[in-house]
Amino acid sequence: MKKNNSYLNIKIRKRAWYIWFLWFIWIIWIVFWIDVTLGSLKEFENRAFMISLAITIISIIFGIILWHLGYKKPKKSNH
Repeated sequence: MKKNNSYLNIKIRKRAWYIWFLWFIWIIWIVFWIDVTLGSLKEFENRAFMISLAITIISIIFGIILWHLGYKKPKKSNH
């Protein structure tokens, strides 16, 4: 029987304290705008609903993009 020589490497990255604080602020921001969106939907305020929905979606997309950019490794220069 042949042995499988593949290994699973887990990388743990340390984060500064302010990164966790920014995550917390971002989550509170998203929860606030979801609440505003649902409130304006219940009150049949179409204009406020569309504006708050746009802010919510843009905030989520922008946060995910920034999160993925944070995981990209910077290229090393040859100097």
